Amino acid sequence: MKKAILILAAALLAGCADVPEGLKGSSRTETDGKPTEIEYIPVGEVQDDVNEALSRSYAQFILSDGLQVQLPEEYNEVDLVQAEGYESRFDEAAAMVFDEDDLSGTETDSTDYIENSGHEPLYTSPSRLIRDEARQIHINLHGSGFFCFMRSEAFLDPDPGRTVELFFPQQGDDLSKAYELDGESVTVAEAVRYAEQWISDSYALLEPDYQHRVSCVIVCQNEKGEYCYRILFEKLYKGVELNNSVNPDYVKTAGEEHIVNISQTIDLQMRRRGEICFLTNGNGILLPNGEHRLEKIASLSSVLGRCEKQFADLNSPLTVTEISLAYSLTPRYDHENYQSPFHPGIGFDSRLVWQIVMDVPDEERFFAESSIYDTAGRLARYIQIDAETGDMEFEFDINELM
Repeated sequence: MKKAILILAAALLAGCADVPEGLKGSSRTETDGKPTEIEYIPVGEVQDDVNEALSRSYAQFILSDGLQVQLPEEYNEVDLVQAEGYESRFDEAAAMVFDEDDLSGTETDSTDYIENSGHEPLYTSPSRLIRDEARQIHINLHGSGFFCFMRSEAFLDPDPGRTVELFFPQQGDDLSKAYELDGESVTVAEAVRYAEQWISDSYALLEPDYQHRVSCVIVCQNEKGEYCYRILFEKLYKGVELNNSVNPDYVKTAGEEHIVNISQTIDLQMRRRGEICFLTNGNGILLPNGEHRLEKIASLSSVLGRCEKQFADLNSPLTVTEISLAYSLTPRYDHENYQSPFHPGIGFDSRLVWQIVMDVPDEERFFAESSIYDTAGRLARYIQIDAETGDMEFEFDINELM
């Protein structure tokens, strides 16, 4: 996975293509007097401001037709902590996936999981593991809440193959297209419905504080021509998405670079109707540990106005397909001394951020040898602006677009 992330980081430096038909925002009107610096407004005024912001036109950004912004009922910062003690729930987790006959006679390995950098341990986590080659059973649960299982085809070969198509349900994509899974035609919509029900009935028991929403469906095909649906779920706390990101931290010891992938994506595979053969939940489970209500946040009008000013020299406009509020995730850990950000009990700070997502052209999305996706659930460019401080981060090389 880390290799895929590094390849993705290079892919995000690609240039911008022409704006596709249907995304030209012709219904929007040019408005003078847009703010160019961040302004802060009471949270009770955010909806009206969003409506105003979406009615405007922007020189360097084209808002896709039908773009909507879902706002939460509450505006908070949330303190989070990496789960502890989840290895004690191994039997419960195993029963979600395998029936009693499958597990009968298998042996559970209780050896602690140790991650290291090649020089020193990063962290040790209590772990429970069953891996049975004859029965094709692999299930693992760490004290931190990291959960993974493989069975059947995924046990034999976890790599589903190269990406051939992407679907984004939250953008209203048509999910009626069907692919053949194990000799049977299954539509994307059917696969999504089954995965949603399974997550609701089973996986959600491990983290009931969150809602789980499909962010992307990746259609993969291996060298044998067999198709697989790879379905990615994002986690939402009281309607606000937990943001995923790739954070480079520079470990000065021995001059190494330590890449930290903050992943709160549930990644599952379906290679036949009505069966999930692979699942992993990223870096495990974060537990809410307190909230701090916000009275004011940056207005979307001023956020988009500042972006227009910041990127005034782009060669061509970027098409915005999503705008949302999300929680950034910052682990409180000592990376200089090889402490892991995912050790059980590590605290995380969160900030409410405006997230502006801009899709890249299809020719930049697909790779011949692997099914690479970014941490937002797809290959995309995005801008994040802290709704409390106005600090900006963006994931693309601006020099390539000027």
